[in-house]
Amino acid sequence: MKLTTQQIAEIDETLVLNGLIYDDIKLEVTDHIASEIEAKMEEKDILFEVAMLQTFENWRFQLRPSSSFWVGLIYSSPRIVMNRWESTTKRQQFRSLFIAIIPALVLIGLFKIYNNSTVINNVIQGLSLFFFCLILYFKVVIWKSKRKTSFSLMFDRNSNLILFYLMFLSIGKAPLRMNADDILHNSIGVFLISWFFVYLVFNLQLAYKHFQFENKMKIF
Repeated sequence: MKLTTQQIAEIDETLVLNGLIYDDIKLEVTDHIASEIEAKMEEKDILFEVAMLQTFENWRFQLRPSSSFWVGLIYSSPRIVMNRWESTTKRQQFRSLFIAIIPALVLIGLFKIYNNSTVINNVIQGLSLFFFCLILYFKVVIWKSKRKTSFSLMFDRNSNLILFYLMFLSIGKAPLRMNADDILHNSIGVFLISWFFVYLVFNLQLAYKHFQFENKMKIF
């Protein structure tokens, strides 16, 4: 038994009342809940209201407010949102650790060529200023957006700390001082900077995914 537009709207409203305001996840959950309600109505021959009540009872755990150490205990969202946020953060951080090896080798190569940490600091300052402006631009565009997605949530919260650190890097307050005789110190410092920038790019992908979802919804 197919649900009416009004019944689907009622499911959507109930999800919003439970804190699920992010359109990408809400769309998925609405579809799952609607299918479960349809199945209950057909199998048990019960009214929509009864089937909806039973189905939301089964989803109560996923809609319960939750927090996570990985994304910051000060943030709270429905468990289904927090689980996705946590898994995305873990994936981004661990991938960044491996990919950061490449730009780290490039920076070390620049130091060996010029034997001057000023060159590397200038590169870092230039990149920091560029990404600082780019992230600010994306934050403004997303803020003006009529859509809220889990991607915009993650990008907005993650980018706050990133912007703070980029500000210091762009004005040279956190320079990378390298010494030709201290290979270990050089490697650790360069790797941490590289990891930060790679993680930053992964965070920018979240903004891109938000824009993708927004454009996709314009078609419908």
